[in-house]
Amino acid sequence: MNLRKHAEALKSSRWWQEMMALVDEKTPTTDVTAWPVVEEAFVAFGKDSTKGIVMLRQLNDLYNETAYRGMMSGGILKGLGTQFDAAKMLEAALHDAQVLEALVLWLERFEMPPLMIGVASPEPEKVLQKFSNDIRLSEWLGDAPQSRIITTQGEQITVHEVAMDEILTVDRRREWMEALGKAVPLLPEMRDRIARGLDVLARKKWVLALGLGKERAYVAVAKSKEQVRLANAAEDSMLSRPEMRALDANALRSLGLMACWDGVFLNALQSDEPFQPMLRGLLAGLHSETMFAGMARRLEPVMVELAVAERACYRGDYTNGALVAWWEGGLQMEWAGGMSTSSAAVLSKPSALSPLLDDASVLLGVSGQSTAQGAVISRLG
Repeated sequence: MNLRKHAEALKSSRWWQEMMALVDEKTPTTDVTAWPVVEEAFVAFGKDSTKGIVMLRQLNDLYNETAYRGMMSGGILKGLGTQFDAAKMLEAALHDAQVLEALVLWLERFEMPPLMIGVASPEPEKVLQKFSNDIRLSEWLGDAPQSRIITTQGEQITVHEVAMDEILTVDRRREWMEALGKAVPLLPEMRDRIARGLDVLARKKWVLALGLGKERAYVAVAKSKEQVRLANAAEDSMLSRPEMRALDANALRSLGLMACWDGVFLNALQSDEPFQPMLRGLLAGLHSETMFAGMARRLEPVMVELAVAERACYRGDYTNGALVAWWEGGLQMEWAGGMSTSSAAVLSKPSALSPLLDDASVLLGVSGQSTAQGAVISRLG
């Protein structure tokens, strides 16, 4: 909220000038496509988005497992790297039956999570055009059926119902398979898996919505039209959530940020076993090498023990919460909820490192306690 006002206050601060001087010195200048003027903006995840977030995290886990298997076994998988790259993932799937089967099974379960972005701008048409160009709108829509939602505030939202079988037609899928067969030698079982994957993708349906209001622009994706909607009034919005009541004293401030969340959503963002995919990949790679297969078998029981320790360390324990922030002689922030009572007890303890932040030469620093570390110490101590 009040984005331009707070951005100007931030840019005029001494901290910003020193930070930008450091950034300009250490990093090369890059060209950034100019955005239209933005006064305010929001990002909203729908009630059914948690499943989609978990699925995206599982896809990243599959990538890490495959990359680390390649480090040990070599071949086509060794060049994936540890940063997710969709193009490399697809290339690996074309040469590895295990990766391809896992991707097809993942695709069968995936549904588009409901997500909406809204922007307040004196140039809403330019904002919508920017969104359209960034997501290559014309490539997705084609002749997709349209319907229109007109809200009580007068916003008009056009909903496009995208059926992937109209994009991936039978003829197009056949052409892709023929072209792929000429470019990459494929075993019959790989050809069948790829064809099944294309058929699964062709059965998917989702909606893409674009909307305009008075100095407002909206873009949304979801599984169905029913998941695309705007609040009709304050009592129908996030402002009515119980977590916001603890922050009512800040209602008259010139706020720059307001956030509200469900604990299950934050839990979904964080894996309970972040190292397990990498270690599974390493062991799988070792198993494929005769010289190291015995070592891999001996390490398997340790993997089970480590998985238990990881869950104790990284298990999400978030609760519903809310946060507000503003710029007033520096960044000010206040939040309510968001963590369990046991986590709050650990995080509220003073840190021995906090005095280091008082050094006048510090540009950016974070000091605090870790609830995960506390759990591990108590378990290992």
